[in-house]
Amino acid sequence: MAVWLYSSWITETDASTRLEQLRLHIAEVSQHVFDNESRSRKVGAVSERYLGDLMKKEAELEVKVNQAVNRRVGINKVKFADPTP
Repeated sequence: MAVWLYSSWITETDASTRLEQLRLHIAEVSQHVFDNESRSRKVGAVSERYLGDLMKKEAELEVKVNQAVNRRVGINKVKFADPTP
């Protein structure tokens, strides 16, 4: 049975830290899946589904972090006309 070092990502309160920890957890789960596949061990559907769920959560968190950064930085999405004739 695998021991996950970064499975506590969900307990992080800061979204960017949570995203960072989640990415580390995805890496360790991916390595576990790859190791089992390369040793001709059957990877269970649960492991593959779990990895897929983690990757979906990563995409959701990335959107959330990017939105927070955009609000803090105050990115202006207005396009100005080119002043040169």
